[in-house]
Amino acid sequence: MDDEFRSELRGRVEAAMRRLHVPGVAVGMLDGDDELIEVFGVTSISNPTAVDERTLFQVGSTTKTFTATLLMQEVEAGTLDLEAPVQRYLPEFRLQRDEWSGSVLVRHLLTHSGGFDGDWFLRFPRGDEEGLSAVVEAMGEVPVRSQPGEAFSYSNLGFAIAGRVAEVVTGSSYEDLIERRIFAPLGMSNSTVRTREALSRRYATGHLVRGERTEIAHPWHLVRSAVAHGGVISDVREQLRWARFQLGDGIGVDATGVRRRVLGEQSLRAMRQSQLRAGTICDAVGYAWLLEEIDGVPTIRHGGETNGQMSAFRFIPQHDFAITVLTNSSSGVALQEEIVDWVLDRRFGMRRSLLAVTEPSDVTSFTGRYEGTLRDATLLTQDGVLWIDLEPHQREGRPAPIKPMPSPVRFTAPRQFEAVDESLAGMRGELFDGVGDVAMWLRWDGRLMPRVSE
Repeated sequence: MDDEFRSELRGRVEAAMRRLHVPGVAVGMLDGDDELIEVFGVTSISNPTAVDERTLFQVGSTTKTFTATLLMQEVEAGTLDLEAPVQRYLPEFRLQRDEWSGSVLVRHLLTHSGGFDGDWFLRFPRGDEEGLSAVVEAMGEVPVRSQPGEAFSYSNLGFAIAGRVAEVVTGSSYEDLIERRIFAPLGMSNSTVRTREALSRRYATGHLVRGERTEIAHPWHLVRSAVAHGGVISDVREQLRWARFQLGDGIGVDATGVRRRVLGEQSLRAMRQSQLRAGTICDAVGYAWLLEEIDGVPTIRHGGETNGQMSAFRFIPQHDFAITVLTNSSSGVALQEEIVDWVLDRRFGMRRSLLAVTEPSDVTSFTGRYEGTLRDATLLTQDGVLWIDLEPHQREGRPAPIKPMPSPVRFTAPRQFEAVDESLAGMRGELFDGVGDVAMWLRWDGRLMPRVSE
C-alpha cells in the first residue's frame, strides 16, 4: 500500500464524504504484515473534534461475531452444545407458537434461523435496565415467521438470546465476559460495551441525512438488551486487532505483548464455514459471519448500523487481507460499499460480477404489500415494470425514520431482483412460496416478510 494508493484512497473517501454528507470516517486495512489507517472529518457537526485513530464508533452488528466467539469458547470447554435446544440452558424460553419452542437449537441462534421475527425488540424495546434476561422473558410477544431451522431471516433477537445463553452458562454478565475473554486478551483496551465508559473518551456522534440536511441522531446510547447483537463500541485500530485475530490461529496479543489463546484454530475456522444459504444480503451464513464470493474469491464479512452510524468489516483469508470502514452518518453505507469495492478492485482486481437481467413472465403475480417489523414493502407494477416502495416504521425512542424513494427493480433470476435507484443501491429482494403458513414471501435486506395483501 504505497503513497499513490493512499493518495487515491484519501481522494475517493473525501469526495464520497462531500457527496453523501458524511461528517467523519475512519478506514483501516491489513495487507499481510502491512497496516494502513486513514481518518477523516469530525466526530460531530455540533461539536466538531477531529476523528483520530482512537475515536470510538458504534460498530453495531459486527458485535454478533464477538457473541458467537463467546459461545464457541463454551463449546470448546464442553459446557455448551450447539445442537442442543435453547431450552436446555434457558428453560423459560418460549415462542408465540409454543409447539415449536423446543425445536429452536443453539446453532439456529447463530445462523439467523430461529424462525421468530428477529427485529421485534428493535421496534418495541425491552430490557433497557434489566438487560438480556428481559428479552427472553418477553419472547411470547414475538411473531413467529417460520419453523425453526427452515429459512434464513436476519435476526438481531437471535443474538440477544445467544448472549443470554452465554450469561447463564458462565454465570457472568455479557459485559464482563466480552471484556475478560475477548477485549483483554486481544489488547482492545479502548473498546467497550458500556455506554458510560465510552462517553468519557473521544467518540463519534451519529448523524441522520435527510436530503441536503444533516442532523444529530438522538439518542446516542443503546439499551442494555442490544449489547449482544450491536453493543460493541470500538476504534479503527482495535477493529484491526479483531481482524488480525480472525486471520490468525486463535491466539491474541494483549496490551502487554503477551500471547494468549482466545479460541482454538479449528473453532475459528468453523465459524466461517457455510451453515445455511442466506440470500439477498450474502450468499450464505456461518456462525454469525456473512459469507460472500466476489470474482471467485471467498470473503467473510459483517458490519452494522446503529442510530446514525454505519460500519463495515470484511476479511479475505486467501489474500491475508482485511478492511474496516467506520462512519458517523446514516448515508455511510453507500460510502462503505463504494470504498470497499474500489479497494478490492485496486488491490486484487476483484470485481462484483454484473448480474444478468432476467425477465419473468408475469410480474403482476408478485404485487402486494409485504409486512415487516422495521418496514413494510409494497411491490407494484408500472408500465410492466416492478417497483418497490418501502415504508419504515417508527421505533420507540427514535426520530421519525427516513423514507427512501420508490425504486424500479431489475430481475437477475426469475424470482430475484435488485433495486435500481441509488438510494437503495446494492439492496436485493427474493420472492418465494411455502414458508410456514404463508403462500408468498419477500426476503428483503435479509428479512422474511409475509405478503399480507395483494
